[in-house]
Amino acid sequence: MPRWNAACKRGIGFPARAVQGGPRTSKKVLPVILLTAALLLAPQTAATAADADGRCIAVLGSVGQKGNPQAAQMAQAGILYFTGKLKGRDASTNVGAVVVRAAKQATAQKANPQNELKRCGAELNAAGQSLRSVNTRGAAAPKR
Repeated sequence: MPRWNAACKRGIGFPARAVQGGPRTSKKVLPVILLTAALLLAPQTAATAADADGRCIAVLGSVGQKGNPQAAQMAQAGILYFTGKLKGRDASTNVGAVVVRAAKQATAQKANPQNELKRCGAELNAAGQSLRSVNTRGAAAPKR
């Protein structure tokens, strides 16, 4: 008799339910345990919206440090936009911590900074278009 069966029948070190079910119980539970372990150990590929915004802040920060004054100004505007999105979701968000976490995830996943820059730029362009369309629909400019 295998050790598992002998231990179950004697009830050594196992709760009563495990002794009653014996090896059959473990066959039912084992797939659940393996699936849970696989999900916990799998790399996290889906980034949260905060992580995506953090990546944009990180990549725009690097663009702003390249030395081109016009690019630096555009990058600063983008950083403010994505910081506003983070704070808009939750005012208590630690933006620095989100950016560090997102940058670490991007590095671990070997994300291409150019792809991130394209994604972030597309979002910034869409937001800019949205604002421009409001102005062209006949909305009066504020008087100073």
